[in-house]
Amino acid sequence: MKNVDIFFDMQFDDNRKMISKDDCRKLLHKYNSWQRQRYTKRTTTQERVQDAVFRATGFKTNDLAKHTHTRKRSLIRHITWYLLRKHTQLTLKEIAKIYDRDHTTIIYGVRNAETFESKDFNPKEHRILKHIDNIIINSETNEMTVKTIQEQAYESAKSRGKINPDSDNIKASMQSIRDEVVEALNAYESKNFAGEHLKLRNYKYLLERYQRKEYEQTLKDCFETELADIVIVALSTAEHLKIDLEKFIELKLLYNNIRD
Repeated sequence: MKNVDIFFDMQFDDNRKMISKDDCRKLLHKYNSWQRQRYTKRTTTQERVQDAVFRATGFKTNDLAKHTHTRKRSLIRHITWYLLRKHTQLTLKEIAKIYDRDHTTIIYGVRNAETFESKDFNPKEHRILKHIDNIIINSETNEMTVKTIQEQAYESAKSRGKINPDSDNIKASMQSIRDEVVEALNAYESKNFAGEHLKLRNYKYLLERYQRKEYEQTLKDCFETELADIVIVALSTAEHLKIDLEKFIELKLLYNNIRD
């Protein structure tokens, strides 16, 4: 049976009377168009998404294709399917074939992971989704601009409850910047610098896999990290206020070059 016939059999108007098949066809066309627009189609490859999932969680494609149902594996599996739909041109049927699942299972997983976009109901799942999503986006651009860092800083602050998008956080943000400046000065005076630590460990690799112990023991409170915290708070505040800070930085640098 064609999709339009199935859709037609299910539709009623407000008076509980069957609507015409032509009207039903129009509704189905609108629905399909809406479905296509739900996801931001990019030229990202399947391999890039799967690599980001592996970097963040340690799960390979073969691991997620297995028919085992631990809570963590199922969670990452659903997030992977959702991100494949969001970032690639793969259809639901193609994703089903890759992961040896039926079409309806993929639909369920994608819809489930889509709810993780909201941190209100799924704060932990939201952080995992956004973490992998940022890895994918950064791998697409191969560069971090002030604007992309500003957006990521704001999303991170929101997900951790540091910023309430519905209220004015400016005073608290300025206080946070002042506190970070004090901590940076303390780290500098105590000569707590990153030094050789960056050469000994691939901290990016470790943090992408949620292995934070070594980072906390070596880099978390060093002078360089405290400087980074100052910038992160400033950038997240700018994004909250819808300020394109990159533009103002560029203008200020131009002014500094011509001032007396």
